[in-house]
Amino acid sequence: MKKWTILILLLCSLFLCSCSEKKLYQNLEFPGTSWKMNMREVLNALNMKKEDVSAASIIVDGRSSTLRLEGYELFGAKTKYVGFSFYDFTKFAEEWPERNEAYYNLLDEQENDGKEGFLDLLAHHKFLGILVMYPKHTDMDHVFTEMKKIYGKPLPALTSYEENGSFHFSPKPKEYKDSEQIKVWGSDCIAAFIPKNESEAYQNAWKKYYIHKGMVDAENGVPWNTFTQTARMQSILCQNEKDCKQLLYSSMNACVYEILFQQISQ
Repeated sequence: MKKWTILILLLCSLFLCSCSEKKLYQNLEFPGTSWKMNMREVLNALNMKKEDVSAASIIVDGRSSTLRLEGYELFGAKTKYVGFSFYDFTKFAEEWPERNEAYYNLLDEQENDGKEGFLDLLAHHKFLGILVMYPKHTDMDHVFTEMKKIYGKPLPALTSYEENGSFHFSPKPKEYKDSEQIKVWGSDCIAAFIPKNESEAYQNAWKKYYIHKGMVDAENGVPWNTFTQTARMQSILCQNEKDCKQLLYSSMNACVYEILFQQISQ
């Protein structure tokens, strides 16, 4: 009887541990897609036909790539455009070229194959964000209602370390508070995933992925502890301003963490 009791306790503890484990990629994804996808997989997931692909804009700029779809319907409203952003994380920030001529030459060689040929060259680019722009006349209250059905109740506030409308990091974080014009969602913060005994290793490595290195520097920017305790792995910002009706999905921090986890924690 005693052996059975011990076995039951062990099974219960394992169950509780598995339930309490933090999930890196939570339910803050663009409908029908996953943050694990590359550009080709996003197109396939959205059931884009060949003629749709040829009409789409695929932009490559240095280490970044963007898939832009115009007139895509999302949350019951037609968008002006949706921009899916991807990044090549195989090199650190200080090694990113302003323009990689060899890379552009490769793309030029694929021109005769059409945009389909680009996708093979971009397969290793990680999916890090989405910018959705709506026309000025869009009923964003309806958009928000539809978003709430998928993402649940929004947060009271969100600290963002990215420049508005882009995936470049800003040295000055911005606080978005829940209002009629602003709705935000966010996953767990970075600190929830980093063991205390590995915090310094993550800090030293994380700075290499930032253009503004002072962001995680207590002397010149935001202290590391503050950054990790307030920055979300993923986030969604919904803005309903007079001249800005947009959604901004970001998984940048999850991308960086996933790379560093392979180097530090495994």
